Amino acid sequence: MKKSLKIVSGVLVALLVAVLGLLAGAHFSDGSFEGTVEKKLMYEDSDIWPVLTDVEDLPSRRAEILEVEVLERDANGPLRWKEHTDMGGYALFERWRYDENNQYTVKMTESSFGMTGIWTYELDRLDKFETIVRISEQSEIDSLWVKLAMMFAGRDKNLDLEMQYLEEALEKSVE
Repeated sequence: MKKSLKIVSGVLVALLVAVLGLLAGAHFSDGSFEGTVEKKLMYEDSDIWPVLTDVEDLPSRRAEILEVEVLERDANGPLRWKEHTDMGGYALFERWRYDENNQYTVKMTESSFGMTGIWTYELDRLDKFETIVRISEQSEIDSLWVKLAMMFAGRDKNLDLEMQYLEEALEKSVE
């Protein structure tokens, strides 16, 4: 019985040390990130642009976004909006640049999960049916828990997901 108790307590101590180590690693990790993902897509830039800039359609393309609340708009669409997430949180965005069929830049000014950042989407048309899509991220994470999640998922996971969501939306738009 004593041997079993020693084994269980040893396992518990090891787990506690591992958890504390992960939390310490997340706490001291740099919350800043800069990255870029690029892919050649077999679409015209003029087909990609409306899908890329349609923030009001995000809930139909991304399961974690339940609603987009437009706070301000102009002739090119939303200037400021709030995305409500499936975990009860939100993110406030504003459009910084809108250079049609070329560059689209948005800034996350505030979020309930301790992240802010700037995302730039660039389209470089190669020919009629080929466009290079480049997505760049410059972000900051203040939340210990989000830092920890990103340690496991990989800090560039958001960029990969952005490209994946764009591709899936494009496939649906041509059906």
